[in-house]
Amino acid sequence: HDVGDNTTATTTPDGNVTVDHDNGDGTHTVTDVDKDGKITGQTTSHKTSVPEPDGTTDTVVTDGKGGHTVNGTDVPAGTTKPTDVGKGTTATP
Repeated sequence: HDVGDNTTATTTPDGNVTVDHDNGDGTHTVTDVDKDGKITGQTTSHKTSVPEPDGTTDTVVTDGKGGHTVNGTDVPAGTTKPTDVGKGTTATP
């Protein structure tokens, strides 16, 4: 649900709420709130543009939990092998 101020709130199947705030700079702060109103978790993603020698730019977004998205390809936390992320780029842990 859109709750204003660039923020959405989503009820989870277990009755808790996830609040996602768009910080306006390509990052988001996600806050998990339990049924009693207690904050149980909060992460802020960070977005970085990486210039490549051919003039293109790779976009890397961290999820605040050790995982990344590179050029739209998920590279989850704990990945142990190189991942092809397109555009001639490999993400290597």
